[in-house]
Amino acid sequence: MTWNLRFSMRIIWTFDINNRMAVSKFIQAVKDEARGRPRSTAWYRSKIKEFGDPRPQQLIRDGKRNNKPFYGKLNMFFYDPKFKKKLISRALEIEPDNVDLIFNLGVINADKGEFEKALGFYNKAIEMNPEYTKAYLNAAALILDKEGPMVEQMNFLMEKGKWNSYDKLKLERDDLYRSAIPFLEKVIALDNKSYSAAKTLRNIYSQLDNEELYEKYKFIVENLEKE
Repeated sequence: MTWNLRFSMRIIWTFDINNRMAVSKFIQAVKDEARGRPRSTAWYRSKIKEFGDPRPQQLIRDGKRNNKPFYGKLNMFFYDPKFKKKLISRALEIEPDNVDLIFNLGVINADKGEFEKALGFYNKAIEMNPEYTKAYLNAAALILDKEGPMVEQMNFLMEKGKWNSYDKLKLERDDLYRSAIPFLEKVIALDNKSYSAAKTLRNIYSQLDNEELYEKYKFIVENLEKE
């Protein structure tokens, strides 16, 4: 067995967990009004009220945390994890069947490293709306995020020549890949233009030595890259 044959590398999956919250026209309107100037938390609170009387779920801003000074006060008000979870919980009391809010709870728990809880919320969102593509992508990304430490340990075992332990861990890693496949293939079924899902599937099947499916997704990726 040579180094080249046994060396293990992490697959390159091309999407990140989508930690966007439910769309909020209120927060976008407030951002526009702020015009990039420093504002107090009280200003943000009062300005939001000028745009109506939003319910809790409408106060959850669309987009990732932004560390630029312009967003400082807005982040303080809306991105404290406890406050964000409280907002969503209150919103679910009003709209218990709101799939965006269920998805958002998955995002929050993923941010906290609560894998099982996050995956549970993504699966619940999928159950509520089988065409909710973001939940499939997030679930796959969450699963594949476990890959890194496993690959590092596999390479350590390889360097030490502990091949039995290496092979055992490789089987676990392969099972991890297989558990992500159904989510990714569902994304392709819903959106055959999803480059990230196709490329990740190509890489997974390469690692699993499945030549037929590797070639299938390689072909899909090449065609998408030409568009």
